[in-house]
Amino acid sequence: LGYFLWDGVETVRHDLAWQWKLHVLLSISAFVVGGGVVARPIGSWYAVYSLLNEASTPFYALRAFMLSNGTATRAPLAFAVVQFLFATTFLVVRVLLGGPRAYEFGTRAFAAALGANAVARGWLDALAFFYVGVLTVGMYGLNCVWAVEICRAVVRGKKEA
Repeated sequence: LGYFLWDGVETVRHDLAWQWKLHVLLSISAFVVGGGVVARPIGSWYAVYSLLNEASTPFYALRAFMLSNGTATRAPLAFAVVQFLFATTFLVVRVLLGGPRAYEFGTRAFAAALGANAVARGWLDALAFFYVGVLTVGMYGLNCVWAVEICRAVVRGKKEA
């Protein structure tokens, strides 16, 4: 949770795009709603498992660091490797592996909230399960938007943080 709070501060401090702000809000709310702050901890396994999405983050941070201190131009091969690792881990983990995982999480959450054999105990649980389903779909959609932007940047040879 602290990681996403830090992301929130950096997002505001550097006035990053709306997608970053949405990512922060959705991620924090995933742990608040799914982790038991609002209702029983119905989504903590999903929230923790979803942290696998952050596997691309170290490469993104290293890429941004290399751009900010000039290493990207001084060591173009190293920068190309870091760019490749970032794009590859992002696409594989968040989109290719994330699609089936998002479908599974969303289906289970919606069934728990609304299905014939719903396991939700009361309206607050049902609302929390439903929200976890909506959150799952929203985060996967956001990852797909970012994946398209990454692919466009790779095709154009764009280098920016």
